[in-house]
Formats: sequence, structure tokens, C-alpha cells
Amino acid sequence: MTLLWFLLGLILPTSIGWLLVRVLEWQTDIVQPLERITLGFVLGFPLMSFVMFLAHIFAGLPLNLVGFLSVQTVLLAILGGIFYAVSRKRSLAVTVASLPVSEPLGTWTKILGLILGVWTLGKIISGAVLLLLNPIYLDDTIDNWNLRAKMFFVDESFALHQEVLGGIASYPPTVPLIKTWFAVLYSEWSEGLVNLIHVVWFVAVLILVFFAIRRHASLLYALIGTYMLANLPLYVIQGTNTYTDVFLSALLLIAVSCAFHAVCASSVQVRSAFLRLSGAAIILSTVVKNEGLALYLPIVLVVVAASMWVLHRKNHISTMQLMQSFGIWFGAGVVLSAPWILYKMQNGLVFGNAQGISNLALKWQPNVLTAITVNTFFEGNWIFLFPLLIGLLIWRWRSAFRSSLAVLTAFLLLAIGAQCFAFLFTSLSTEAIYQTGFARGFTQLMPLLVMLTTLLIAESQTKWSESSHRP
Repeated sequence: MTLLWFLLGLILPTSIGWLLVRVLEWQTDIVQPLERITLGFVLGFPLMSFVMFLAHIFAGLPLNLVGFLSVQTVLLAILGGIFYAVSRKRSLAVTVASLPVSEPLGTWTKILGLILGVWTLGKIISGAVLLLLNPIYLDDTIDNWNLRAKMFFVDESFALHQEVLGGIASYPPTVPLIKTWFAVLYSEWSEGLVNLIHVVWFVAVLILVFFAIRRHASLLYALIGTYMLANLPLYVIQGTNTYTDVFLSALLLIAVSCAFHAVCASSVQVRSAFLRLSGAAIILSTVVKNEGLALYLPIVLVVVAASMWVLHRKNHISTMQLMQSFGIWFGAGVVLSAPWILYKMQNGLVFGNAQGISNLALKWQPNVLTAITVNTFFEGNWIFLFPLLIGLLIWRWRSAFRSSLAVLTAFLLLAIGAQCFAFLFTSLSTEAIYQTGFARGFTQLMPLLVMLTTLLIAESQTKWSESSHRP
């Protein structure tokens, strides 16, 4: 019965997200049907829950079933109306964006893939069962996600003060409100019910990384990249537990991979549609975790702006088209991020997690570099991913830094550099020394790291095959 209510709870927010994706695509179909549903799931939940927060704060709408259904009905009506108006102008001959032609998999490859797929599916199912049946024990979940959601459910209102919540009051309310939605739909608080969403986020990332790689490589490499991500030990642990870093990683994957797809696009319409998807994802990340606003939004803006400037100089995109593409970034920022920023300022909430960014003094922190090295290369969190990626970046440096892949490379290097700088030169060093926060930052970047690694491997194999066939 719990599983049935959970599945029912997925329908409306995912439908909202699906309509959002269709609107952002406008008159160009750029994604596959399953990919569109997955994008709708990832984008729909934060959109629904944060609009619920705004409706509660500014209109007094209670956090109960009537309130949630009212918000979702309005969102469905608005997005549905826009989609209907746009769809009437679509050509009847519009087809789904095609994927590159790929050689069929051999028999033994299929057998091996089936075995590895069953093995991976078993991990995911076991994680889902544990979340459904076992009580939570993770500190961050208890203090900042589930306890907060339970208070929202019981009081039907938004609680703010840290001493009441027992956690960090500056955390965005989006994830707790997502859990509150499932509780109000079920009419009682159930830990298993509200925790299942984490496993679905994990599965969603796997689907999205498959299509992100498949758009630029063969089916085999898309499967390899998906399997690689699904079996990195720490990412699996995070994906089948009640932290939100995997959810944030899904939004970052959409934001940066869509910017990469936009750079690779052959038409202005496709490029603009991917840029709109990218903008929506990064803006929504700012209301999911503080890192989205304080760390990743500026980096994505820099990388995308630089990429579009290069395309503009090559006359691949006009000034007007560029302004139209970035309109969604500004509009979404005003509608979502700006109210949250103003709310934090009005209520004295810091722009950070445990402490405000402005309170961080710059000073070299001893022992952090050793902790980072051990955590990344010697603990088995990511197996051999980082040595493999570093080797590929050196070997295929032209592809990594001078082709369209530079979008992925630049974002990842800037994001990793910013994280390492914060741990090496501020009091956040304790998060690295005590192994409580550093690896979680890498978790947020892991789908993009796997995507870049896989595409570099695929590119290397292509170059190797071409050179071996030369006379």
C-alpha cells in the first residue's frame, strides 16, 4: 500500500515537469520520450515544492492536501495552456531528435550486459527495500530533511528557526516540502514512504547520463558510462541513502550536459532549446541545496557565457538569438531564486550551510591536502575513476580542452578547484579532515565526471581505429 501511494505521488509533479520540458523545447523535439519523462520527474518536483513554499509564505496557503493540490493544479493549468498554444503551431511532421547510428551489440556483449544489469538492478532494489523498511539514522537527514518535513506535515506551516528544527535553518525548504507532499497524500507520516524518492532520483540520474552520453557516442559507450556511475561505491551509497547530493547531481548533469549539447547543436532552434533546459535546471538547483546558489550557478554562468561568446564570434548564433536563449535564465531566476534570496536576507539566514560565506577567513589549513588525496585516490570511493580521467585529460588534451568537450572540462575543473580552495584555505577544512563533506561535493559532480571520462574513452577509441586503418 505504501508503494502504491508513493507511485500516485509521483504522477502530478512529474506531469508538471513533463509539461515544463515540453514548453522549454518549444517547437523543437530535442529529447527522447523516456528522457523527457525523466527530465520531467527531476525538474517537476523542485518546481512544485518551491512554488508551494512561495504560495505558503506570500499567500498563506496551508501545507496540507488542499494546498498542495491547488498549487499543482495551477501549475498544470498554466504549463498545459502554454504547451497547447505552442503545440498548435507545431508541424505535423515533427519527429523526435534522433540519436547517432550505433553498431548492434554482439551476442556475448549482450549476455555480459544482461548479467551486469541484473547485478546493478539488485543493488538498487536492495537499497530501496532498506529505505522502505529501516528507520533513518543519518544526522543530516534527521535534522535537515525528514524532521523538517515532519514538522511541516504536522503543523501545516513552514518553521524557520534553527533551535526549533534542530538543523540548519538556511537550507532551502524544497526537499522537505517534497517529502511533506507524500505525507499529506498518504494522510500520515511514514519514513519509508518519504525516503523512497531518493532511490528514484538515483535511477533518474542513470537514465539521464545514459542519454547524455548516447547523444554523442555509441550504445556500447552509453551503457559503459551508465554502469560505471551505477557501481561507484560512494555514489551507490549516497544514491540509496537519504542524502540529497544525488538529487543535486541530477540537476547539475542536466544544466551542464545541456549546455554541452547546445554547443554541439547544428541548428539555432536546437541550441536554444538546450540552453533553456540548462537554465531551468541550474536555477532550480539554487532552491534545492545552498551549493547550487553559492557555488554552481556562478560557474555554470561563466562556462555557458564563454561558450556562447565563442559561438557568437564564429557566427553560429546571433545576438538576438543569444538574448532570447538566456531569457529563460533571467525569468526563472526572478521567479524562483530571487524570492529565496530576498527571504534569506530578510530573515538573517546565511548564504552557506553550517556557516555563512562572509564569515570564512582565508588561511592555509594543515592536513587538508593529505585528507583530500587519501579520500580521492586511496579509499576506494571512486575506484580508479580519477586516475583514469587524469590520464585521459593528459593523453587527449586537445579533445578535452580545445573541442566542445571543453564545456564539461571547464565546468568540472572550476567546480573541483573551488571546492578544494574552500577546504584548503577556510575553516571548512574540518569537512575534509573528518571526511564529512569533501566526498559529498564530488558526489554532486560524479555524473558529469563519468560523462567526460566515457566520452574521452569513446573519442580515443575512434581516433585509434582511424589511425589503424590508414595505409
